[in-house]
Amino acid sequence: MSALLDALNENLNVELGQVVECIEYDCEGVAVTSSDGEEKTVYHADACLCTIPLGVLKRSAQNKDKAPRFDPALPQWKVDAINSMGFGLVNKVVLVFEKPFWENVSLFGYIPETVDKANRGEMFRFHALADKPVLIGLVSGEAAFALEAVPDEVTTAKAMSFLFNIFGPACPPKPLDVHITRWNMDNFTYGAFSFVPPGCDAGTYETLAKPLKDSNGCERIFFAGEHTN
Repeated sequence: MSALLDALNENLNVELGQVVECIEYDCEGVAVTSSDGEEKTVYHADACLCTIPLGVLKRSAQNKDKAPRFDPALPQWKVDAINSMGFGLVNKVVLVFEKPFWENVSLFGYIPETVDKANRGEMFRFHALADKPVLIGLVSGEAAFALEAVPDEVTTAKAMSFLFNIFGPACPPKPLDVHITRWNMDNFTYGAFSFVPPGCDAGTYETLAKPLKDSNGCERIFFAGEHTN
C-alpha cells in the first residue's frame, strides 16, 4: 500500500497541518483558505474536491464554528441532504500484545451477562489483524458515546476483562500498547459513519455527491467520502 501511495504522491505538493477555514467559488475558479494556527494560506484552483466528513459538513450547513465556511453558502438542496442523512458513532479499542493468544480465530464476538441500552454495543466484536499481535474491539451505540467520557485505563481494563472471560489464562494481564478512538470529540470528524434514518432514502447519497456549480453552470466543488456512495 505504501508503494501505491508513494506513486500517487509523486509530483504532488501535500500540505500538512493546514485547517481549512473557507471554500469560495465563482466563475473564475475556487479559493480555499486554510490556517496553520499562525498564518493563513489561500490556494487557488479551477475546482475543489471536498472530502470533509459528514459530521463536519453538518456544522458547516448550520454555520457553526470549527467547520469550513462555504461562500456562496451551500444551496438549500445540499443543506437538506446533509441534515437528513444520519451520522453515527463507532469507536475502536486497539490492543497490541506481545504475541497472539487467540489461536486461529480472526473474528469473534462478546455478549455480556446482562445487556441494557448503556452497554449493548460495548466491544460487541473483536477482529485480529493478519500476522500481527493486534486485536481491535468495536464499540457502538450508547456505549460508544460513554467510552469518550472515561479514561483509557477504564476502557482497557474492561476490554481485558472481556478477553479473559473468553480465553481464560491464555489472555495476558494487560496489553503492550493501547489506542482508543474518540471520533465524536474529534473536531475533524464529529462522528464515524453515515446511515439512512427514517424519512431519508438511499438517493440522498447521490445528492450529497452532487457537485456545486458556479453561476455559468460550471462544476466547481466536488464531493467525495463514505457519505457520498
